[in-house]
Amino acid sequence: MKPISEIHCYQETGTTWKTDFTPTVPGVHIHRFTINEFTHLTEQYAALIRADEAEKSNRFYHREDAQRYLLSRILCRLLLAKYNAQRPQDIEFLKGRFDKPYIKQEQEVAMPFFNWSHAQNMLVIAFGNAELGVDVEQVRDFDMEAIAEMTFNKAEQKFLNASERNSEDFFRLWTRKEAAVKAAGFGLNEELRLFPVLDGRNDLNDTEAADGLILQNTSLLVEGEYSISVCYAAARPVPQHYFSLLPEQLLISA
Repeated sequence: MKPISEIHCYQETGTTWKTDFTPTVPGVHIHRFTINEFTHLTEQYAALIRADEAEKSNRFYHREDAQRYLLSRILCRLLLAKYNAQRPQDIEFLKGRFDKPYIKQEQEVAMPFFNWSHAQNMLVIAFGNAELGVDVEQVRDFDMEAIAEMTFNKAEQKFLNASERNSEDFFRLWTRKEAAVKAAGFGLNEELRLFPVLDGRNDLNDTEAADGLILQNTSLLVEGEYSISVCYAAARPVPQHYFSLLPEQLLISA
């Protein structure tokens, strides 16, 4: 696991979410799903759920959490099948360091890397050909001061204190940090303040990270209430494609 040397952060505005899906277009692909429009797929494609996943879903206290857990795996398998010309039932998720999921590969595939995140009624899954991470949070008001010192460095705290859109900016920085940690393969219990994520280039002050990962980190606001950040390993930005598909576009033949 390489250390991070740079995090380049951007804000995406005027994003076009495509309803037509072309799996072969190069770049990072980001899919968003309104969860309550897709929950019926947990029954329709129950056969795609492995025994250990079904067992874990039964341990969730809230039914909604179990549905989100199952749906993320079903949708990810359906999309990976389209990207990599595989049968979704053959796709096996393994756990890497800090439980980051990856697929068991017996041959080279087009989109080997993926990551997912969900919040309330929003599920986001990102795919690419390099390590990546994604995070989504619902923008809301709460007492941020209590966790700001643990989460943000001095420059980030100064930025938030001066912000006129405090909640929106808070979650933009928060999701950037979570996405960066996931892209680098670190655990989510890392000290987030050590990962600088203000707009522009952020250099990490660790001399051991001189030859480390260079991360590109893009943020956007969806539906005025969901903050999404997608972070991937690349020396410079690559094309990003945003998709909002309908359930029928994910159907597979029997």
